Amino acid sequence: MIGNLDAYIFWNKVYDAVGYNLLWGHEEDKLYHSCMVYDRNEKLIAALVKGQKLFVRVDAFNEAGITEGRVTEIR
Repeated sequence: MIGNLDAYIFWNKVYDAVGYNLLWGHEEDKLYHSCMVYDRNEKLIAALVKGQKLFVRVDAFNEAGITEGRVTEIR
């Protein structure tokens, strides 16, 4: 869900995931912003630019490594 300046991102939990890397940006191949999320499968991204596209990717990780998610355009 996306508002004018904020986006509430949520995703399916991954079995055995310790946490998630949430990456976002305004182009599909330029996800320059990121944060780590533990113990939940949602995050509010604030201070976006009104009218610009938003692309996100959620990578799950645990002690064995990182599983890269797919890039999705948020509308």
